[in-house]
Amino acid sequence: MTGVTGSARAALLRGDLLLRATVALSVLLFVLSAAAAIGQLAWSDRIERRDGCGFDGYYYCLMLKGTAVPTPFSRRILLPFLAKQVSTDTLAGFWVVNVLSLVAVVVIAMYVAWRLRPVAGEDAPAAYRIAPPLLVGAAFLLARNTFHIVATYPALSDPVALLLLVSAVALVLSPRLPSTRLLLIPVCFFAPLARVELAAILSLALVLAALMRMLPWLLALAASGAGVAGAAYAFHQPNTGGAGLCLTRHNTYVPCPESVQSTLRFWLDWDLGNWNGLLRFGVMLILAFGPFVFLLGRLRDRTRNRRSALWIVGVAAIFTAVSIFGGGDTDRILTPAGLLLALAVLASGSRSGKALLGLALVVAAYAVQQEPFHAVSGDPTAWLTFFGLRVTTRSAVIDNGLIPSLIMLPLAVAGYLLLRSGEGVAIRKEG
Repeated sequence: MTGVTGSARAALLRGDLLLRATVALSVLLFVLSAAAAIGQLAWSDRIERRDGCGFDGYYYCLMLKGTAVPTPFSRRILLPFLAKQVSTDTLAGFWVVNVLSLVAVVVIAMYVAWRLRPVAGEDAPAAYRIAPPLLVGAAFLLARNTFHIVATYPALSDPVALLLLVSAVALVLSPRLPSTRLLLIPVCFFAPLARVELAAILSLALVLAALMRMLPWLLALAASGAGVAGAAYAFHQPNTGGAGLCLTRHNTYVPCPESVQSTLRFWLDWDLGNWNGLLRFGVMLILAFGPFVFLLGRLRDRTRNRRSALWIVGVAAIFTAVSIFGGGDTDRILTPAGLLLALAVLASGSRSGKALLGLALVVAAYAVQQEPFHAVSGDPTAWLTFFGLRVTTRSAVIDNGLIPSLIMLPLAVAGYLLLRSGEGVAIRKEG
């Protein structure tokens, strides 16, 4: 039977228009986010503090010259080692290493999204093959703590750590060959040399993958053991015997706490010890996770690769639990967890054309919230206000956190309504 009823023809036409709109919006978001990242890298002012080394970055600049530094910075040897291969006396090495790391992160995340796309097969509409990777790439480019922060503060260990984390996720989910997963062993060894806490995060994540039958137990244990070995190597690096300086909520510097218990007490007092700190902490969580956290309920749908998406969410939860009180810049520290949530939601969100368009609108809302085109001056106070919100006056928190979040709400609501309206309605290519 080759005839098609009028209502069916209209439904197909509407579906085709939805998918075209989704592709157009996805391409536009990716191009704009790439332009924002390139623009920030090309024209941002370098932070003025300590000749561009910044706050924590000052210790990495010292390590570049072979100077011993206090813990925990003495343990993060991977970034200075890589930067030294480019330049030993300028910030160029940090800039090159971190920019290349972030470019690799975006490419790997887009590849994972392409492998986990909700509709497979050569006969699937192009939107289902094109839109998810583009939306994931846009989200990773848009986050203010990726290209935006590195453009003005290049001496930062976060990009290399993010690359190792995302590489481990990709090796578990989408290796080109089964033997490729053996790369998990060196990745897990080097990860603690970027950020020591990655040893615990990746070990727990790999055990979870083994429990979910996504990874052989032998490989999971071997890679976890490599992570422990890397952490042990990091802890035995020479240091000055003291701790670095931490900025308190009274805008004074004190030695950073060294034990886990004292660290938790210090940051709990910072984040929850007063109303300004509590408001700031809430805003930082909003900025870290974006609107994606509200869409996790859709992963309950019986879609392709649902187990993979749930594992990614599990890794994000582990990352959050280990890192949430690891420092005052909560949104910067938790950015990897937020990006993992974005990857899980965008890569396997739905088989529905309406839902796919809704996800594109959610990414548009994320763009509004993250303010990727916001120009940050080199003034340390202005820098802290935008990226760290350590200037904890209510006006700073509201102007740089709540207002962008509130502005993006209409777009996020529109996307969510589209997601709900498309529930269970798949657009198929019919002949």
